[in-house]
Amino acid sequence: MKRGAFVNLLIGITIALLPLYNRICALDFNRTSKDNLLIVICSLLAFLLPSASRRMSKVLYAALFYGLFFIVFNQYNVLSMNVIFQTFYVVSAMCFFAHYYEKHDADSVHYILNGMMVGSIIQSVLATFCYYGIELYPYFVSVFSHIGKISSPGAGKSNTVGSLGNGNLLASYIAMTAIPFLKSKYKWLIVIPAYALFLADSLTANASFILGILYYLNSHKNIIKKWIIYLSSIVAMLVFPFLNLGIDSGRIEGWTKIIKMATLKHWIMGMGVGWFPDQRLIFGNGETYLAQEHNAFLSVFNVFGIIGFLFLLPEFIKFIKTDDKNKIFASILFVAWCNSYSHFTLHQSTVVVIIMVVASVCLAEGNKNGVGMDRFGIKD
Repeated sequence: MKRGAFVNLLIGITIALLPLYNRICALDFNRTSKDNLLIVICSLLAFLLPSASRRMSKVLYAALFYGLFFIVFNQYNVLSMNVIFQTFYVVSAMCFFAHYYEKHDADSVHYILNGMMVGSIIQSVLATFCYYGIELYPYFVSVFSHIGKISSPGAGKSNTVGSLGNGNLLASYIAMTAIPFLKSKYKWLIVIPAYALFLADSLTANASFILGILYYLNSHKNIIKKWIIYLSSIVAMLVFPFLNLGIDSGRIEGWTKIIKMATLKHWIMGMGVGWFPDQRLIFGNGETYLAQEHNAFLSVFNVFGIIGFLFLLPEFIKFIKTDDKNKIFASILFVAWCNSYSHFTLHQSTVVVIIMVVASVCLAEGNKNGVGMDRFGIKD
């Protein structure tokens, strides 16, 4: 097996099994343990990747250099644990994205899709049993750690969490990993994750899943141009907060506070990693605070400001003007795009690994000839 194919196989295994990993300790480190493990895995995968077969555009190089520089330069408090940890996470993600973009084996990405489908079934089954008050995940964990007597905390929507510990985290994961079934010869299996999504009752994830299916169906007929779809989604995202539909679970109140507290520096270059969770922004009943923005676009804004979006804008325009070759990957990316509107997808390692890989594959398709390093005066 070629190294590129082996890496894709490992990525598929990571996507399927990372949600099951949990470091058992006195405190809840469910998400943190997964985040830390993914850093180690990404470092290993970057080492295993073969030589570059394509080059990122100058725009992406500029965005990468800007991001790495300002993550260190624009730190509001170097002693904050949120700043320290998020610096490690974001830098690792950006560097792995660059490695995978240039070095991935486009002929073996089916291993990744297989991993997504396996992970989707695992989490959907766990979540469905959770909904009916049957705990399967604790029995799995008990094989590796003594966790005492296993009992169900209840049933229904609030317990539909799979092994991820949160309904929105679960729904985000399933919404993306279920899309590959559309191309599989076992298409009917998509009813399993679809039912789990229904039980989880996450409005954004369910809507993103449906929109992803419609995107995939449209990509074969090309009835609606890709750029129209993306621009329409942007308009919908901007208009939604003004509709006062009352289905945002308080998110809009939090988003409004973020915009109102933004300074000129914040607007231009952002406040850096770790700044937002340290604000402990109170909303709703006065007892709840936002640890994440619940909006990936606002997360990027808080870290990098408007300049961050401007660096990515040329690549985004090129992407939406380029026809999709890998329609499944493009559909998964659109699910991630829509789901990022009101979920903290960039703070969830089990989804970030999917977004990094899928975005790399989709953006590389628009780079037909690549950009040689000799353009920068550097010999390959």
